[in-house]
Amino acid sequence: MPRRLVTSAVTLALISAASVAIAAPAGAAGTDLYVDRSKAACLDTGPGSQLQPFCTIQAAANVVSPGQTVHIGYGQYAPVTITRSGTPDAPITFVGVPSGTFIGLSDQGVFSPRAVTVSGAHDVVLTKLRTYATEAAVVVDHSDHVAVDGNYISGSAVAPNAKPGIGVDLVNGSGPVVISRNNILNWGTAGVSVAPGVTGATVTTNLIRYNFAPGVVATDAPGTVVTSNTVIDNCVSGITLAGASTGAAVENNLLHNNHNVLDGQANCGPSDTTGELVVAAGSTEHTVVDHNLVNTAQSDVLYSWGGTAYSTPAAFTAASGQGTHDINADPKLGLGDDPTLTEGSPAIDSADPAAPGELATDQVGGARVDDPLVANAGPGFADRGAFEFQDPFKITRVKATPREGPAPLAATVTGTIDNPWSTPVRYTIAFGDGSAPVTTDTPTAQHTYTRVFDPIPSAWLNTDDSCASP
Repeated sequence: MPRRLVTSAVTLALISAASVAIAAPAGAAGTDLYVDRSKAACLDTGPGSQLQPFCTIQAAANVVSPGQTVHIGYGQYAPVTITRSGTPDAPITFVGVPSGTFIGLSDQGVFSPRAVTVSGAHDVVLTKLRTYATEAAVVVDHSDHVAVDGNYISGSAVAPNAKPGIGVDLVNGSGPVVISRNNILNWGTAGVSVAPGVTGATVTTNLIRYNFAPGVVATDAPGTVVTSNTVIDNCVSGITLAGASTGAAVENNLLHNNHNVLDGQANCGPSDTTGELVVAAGSTEHTVVDHNLVNTAQSDVLYSWGGTAYSTPAAFTAASGQGTHDINADPKLGLGDDPTLTEGSPAIDSADPAAPGELATDQVGGARVDDPLVANAGPGFADRGAFEFQDPFKITRVKATPREGPAPLAATVTGTIDNPWSTPVRYTIAFGDGSAPVTTDTPTAQHTYTRVFDPIPSAWLNTDDSCASP
């Protein structure tokens, strides 16, 4: 009796869209610096090379030059103060291992008062770092042209009686500074604080949540731009412009439930809410508010403008002339803790792509895309908040029929596709037996296996869309 040939369970893989992030030009070949405390050869008085990296970030910060990138390896590192500057064409960049470079967290799990301080410097980029602190994680002090992009910025708050300070603190006349694409959470004074005297700060495309205080506070900080942030589940307010923060722009933000409940506990008291968006009387002059989604289930106060509260965008617009395109609606976020949008969200394709501070890519580097199922509410297309809803194309199931039989075995490989946007897709199927792949306009192909395989081969179906597996 002949041996039976068993076709493989077909695995489906999709090619993902490339991520885009802020990146500074590297220095001349071979001049980048490296920090890796896990290497036995690390030495703070050494060359800071890949073969002999520095042990501490501070050692690299003390010698880094314009155009150089400091690559920080996996592990927990002491706080660092950066005083050296780059140039507009050759900034200094500090880049960590995504989700693996921890600054301000000791080996014993103790948080430092501060994690990263940029003091009296300019043209500096901080990216892919995880910072932990009790007072302030990232401090930009009397510095300008600093980019804080794509970092995880966490406080040590775990309960109402443990409320640390500020996630990103801009102080002492700093500016312009760009705070973009960060996760900022668990702070007690503010997620982002723009202090008096700071000018031209831009806070854009961040996820700011679970803070026991306003998500963003600008105080006596003219020209502050707060654009396309997802500000949810904070106490007191989502965004506050205090003092004389005139000439501000607050656009394309998603403000939702900023009088929150965390982990089943009411961590915001009944008096802790002042509105989703608060603009003091001294900050209304030349300030623009528009294209925000402002919604709450915890309080009936959506806006406080010049000391007067408003419960609807219509009432706010009638009184202030602002918020003409603001909406109050369920943002339809993902299930559970997922802050991304789902199909049908009113935030999709309803933002202003020309708003000041609007980025070409979202919080995770996704491109701005046009949802064909949604009529564009503005000029062009962009989604409100930090996350752009991407093409939901996916392959939900892949199977080979029949799965087994005597050789030679004629099999049909079929993928079940979820393609609500009717995206044009071409498929490439590799059958795992060394035969030439088949490219087709449909996720189906015929193939004859002519010999027995042990172990069973893998078969792959590739498309030119995004990455997933069944």
